[in-house]
Formats: sequence, C-alpha cells, structure tokens
Amino acid sequence: MSKRIRHFIVSVLSPALILGVAWFSGCENEKEIIKTVETIVRDTVTVNIISVDSIYALADSVTEGATIKFTANTTLQAGAGALTFSWFASGGEFHSTQGDTVEWKAPDEPGVYIVSVHATDGTNIGIGTRQVGVAMYIPTVTPFFLGDVACANCHSSQHNDWAETGHAHAWQTLMESGHPASYCFPCHAVGYEPSPLTGNSGYDEAAIEKFVNVQCENCHGAASDHLANGTPDPTKVDVSFNVQTCGKCHDGTHHPFLTDWEQSPHNLDVTAHSSASCSGCHEGVAAAYRLSGDVSNF
Repeated sequence: MSKRIRHFIVSVLSPALILGVAWFSGCENEKEIIKTVETIVRDTVTVNIISVDSIYALADSVTEGATIKFTANTTLQAGAGALTFSWFASGGEFHSTQGDTVEWKAPDEPGVYIVSVHATDGTNIGIGTRQVGVAMYIPTVTPFFLGDVACANCHSSQHNDWAETGHAHAWQTLMESGHPASYCFPCHAVGYEPSPLTGNSGYDEAAIEKFVNVQCENCHGAASDHLANGTPDPTKVDVSFNVQTCGKCHDGTHHPFLTDWEQSPHNLDVTAHSSASCSGCHEGVAAAYRLSGDVSNF
C-alpha cells in the first residue's frame, strides 16, 4: 500500500473510535489491519423509589417536657418493598424509635429541634426531616390567641367564675374520657382551626398548656388586637349572645343541648308580650345583665 493511501486512511478514521491499530511487515509485503469498536454510552439515572413526603405533627411548637406524636407520610414507587422506620432527633427522647408513627418527649430547654426519619425497604431509603419548636412559637398573623391569663389581668372576677366551670377543665375531661381523639380538640382547646387563617397560634399550631380548655377566646375570638395598643379596645373583641356561639360545640354530634333547645319553647321569639320586664328571662343580652346582678333595667 502506498504511503499516500495509508495517510488518507489514517486521517479519515482517526476521529472515530479506533481502539487498536496493528502493523505487520514482511520482507516484501506490508499489511495494515485497522480494528474499530463501536461503543454505546448510556446515562444511568438513579430514581429514589421511596419518598418521605412529610412528617406530620399535631403542632409546630410544644411546651417543655410535653409529648407530641409524629407520623411519616411516604410515597412508594413500583418495586419498593415493605418499609421499616428509624427516628432520630437533636434533643428530647422517643418512646420508641420504630414505626411510621412515634411519640417524642420534648426536652426541658426551649429551642428549635430537628426530627428526622429514615424509611427503608432494606435496599432503598427515603429520609425526611422537620423542625419543632419547644416553647418558641411566634404567631405570624393577627389577630392571634393569647390565652386566659391575659384576660384575667383585667377580668379577674369573670376569670374566677370561669375557673369553677366545666369549660376550665374541658381538656382534662377529654384526656380522661378514654378516647382523646384529635377531632375532639376544637371543642376542648383554644383556637384549633378556628378559621382559614394559619399562623395565628391556637392549639393546632402551638400545643402548649396555655391553649388547653375552653377559654375566653373560644367565644370572644383571638384577643391580640383587643390589647395591641396597651389599652383594651372593646371594638376588637367578639361579643355575641347568638345561640350558635354555644351551638358550634354543644350540637347534636356529642351533646344534644342545641338540638333540645331548638325544639323547646325557649327558641321562640319574644312576641307574646310587650313588657320589657319579661326580657330578663326571655332574651339573651337582658338575661346576661340580670344574671350578673345588674337589675337596674328591670
């Protein structure tokens, strides 16, 4: 083979994938063997078939030493096996570190702690984390809930009367009922999902002691705006004698009080007699004055 032809072959084939070139020469003949190998390169994509979508907790913050429940919500792709769970935290302690739902006891020191879970089928693993505050919840919207102690500063007499009622012990009643389910919390704690607003505290976001029981703000609404300027603003607190204020909890679901009342003569409008002296027993606002001992209007 002439040098011109050999140079042409080398120049054309050099950019290709030439893995081996062998030269053989004899006394009189010269041979060139060119070996090419085609190589196919494929991208390798690793898909995590176990995903921890979230760690659900009843609240974003708890009081010191309190116990809160965490649940891992996972998504499995095809091919994933049965999962086992292991839990870790930067403080506090778990009653058990196994299972998709665990209970964690908060430490005695305020702070923000990291809770994490590893979900694995023995081959694949998904990891989820979340933060939980201990005595550190800060409301992000207004108005927000303050708790009964804030009300007692000005309304000590009413607070003392409230302390003798079943409302002041509603949380204990629920805990001792044998079925303290979370769907009961709205009627046994303050501000548990009271409106579409989030970040306004209440027991659903801050599972702390000052938001347990049926308190002033269950009926009068979140009171932060009422006290925002230092001097209480009476226009920024709910005052209603509407039966639905009580009926939202004392309904037929568990307590038939509202149902019984609606079927009773007490549900009739005051139209039978025009005397104002009757209203002390037949009309909500007047009855409240009468029961308070203020009879000047009767």
